[in-house]
Amino acid sequence: MITIMNAMRIFHERSPNQNHFWLKNDLFHVTEPEMTKKPCKLSKWIGKAMIIVAVFIFAILFMWHKFYSHKIVSQKNFTLNGDGKRKTQDERYADYFILRKNKINPFSVNFTLMNENLCDGRTYLIIIIPSKVQNSRQRHAIRSTWTMASSTLVRHVFLVGYSLNTSWNDNIRKESRVFKDILQGDFMDSYYNLTLNILMGLEWSHLFCYNATFILKADDDTFVNTPYLLHVLQTNVSFDYRGVIIGKLNRDGKVRRNGLWKVGIDSYPFPHYPNYMFGNTYLVSRNIANRLVKASEYMPYLPIEDAYITGILAKSIRTKHQHINGFTFWYDTPPKACDFVNSKRITATKLSPRMMEFIWGKINSRYPNC
Repeated sequence: MITIMNAMRIFHERSPNQNHFWLKNDLFHVTEPEMTKKPCKLSKWIGKAMIIVAVFIFAILFMWHKFYSHKIVSQKNFTLNGDGKRKTQDERYADYFILRKNKINPFSVNFTLMNENLCDGRTYLIIIIPSKVQNSRQRHAIRSTWTMASSTLVRHVFLVGYSLNTSWNDNIRKESRVFKDILQGDFMDSYYNLTLNILMGLEWSHLFCYNATFILKADDDTFVNTPYLLHVLQTNVSFDYRGVIIGKLNRDGKVRRNGLWKVGIDSYPFPHYPNYMFGNTYLVSRNIANRLVKASEYMPYLPIEDAYITGILAKSIRTKHQHINGFTFWYDTPPKACDFVNSKRITATKLSPRMMEFIWGKINSRYPNC
């Protein structure tokens, strides 16, 4: 009996529960020092924990204050006006299109394939056509259809980058030797570099097609009614030293934050782009080609080529837009050959090589049946 009672006493002394059944039944007597020993230790641990938490919170507040103060200083020009007051949304929007004081996006593309004698003194329109390295079928269809019209006034060049596929790179070099209409830059062929590709075409046109009046940018899945386009340019378009960008105008284009066309808020913090031309086909007067390229060096880079070049850069150099009916856009309806025969359309998009050849045949047929 004594042994059992001793075991029960040990169990009670090791139990952390002061309200244990044995205590309720007063089987054991616990002295006052034993009752107050654990609360003293607990209060010490609570005090230490409070000190640690307080130090941790202070450190976080200090780091946040230091970072936030630096952020305010670094963005001062975009958040405060001359009176030290916070700028309005309209003021911040206007400031964005002012060229930065220093280059933040240097243009350093080297031409690895080109024909510097492609243009001559008679060239009126140079067509720059971005194309994937492997799209030889599309290039062949374009060469044999709509770039053939008015060859004395019109020249074309295909813009390509480098591919990870070495056989495609070999093929493009062979293609360049045969047709002498390839302009290749020393950058990777990708959607992100599409803007860079077009800037390369503008710079090349400025350097080697100095007698041209206009530069037409056209994707390699588009069709251009070249004779009708020349007529429109020579009768309906005039411009001054500020130049002009011509096409189908897109007003208040929404900025995408996700997907293929996403743009980070750090690069462009506003919900809508300035007015710009749909990028399938548009014209740039050659007198502003180099100004657009130079402006790109002082503005953040955006991979959305049409919004960036014909919208943001155009606004930064204060050139003008001219909307002309007949230019295509991304969601355009499929073209009908007779629309080109009857001069109702200037360009169309999303055409296969076979469809290009069909439309070209209709345009040049003696009996198009339209």
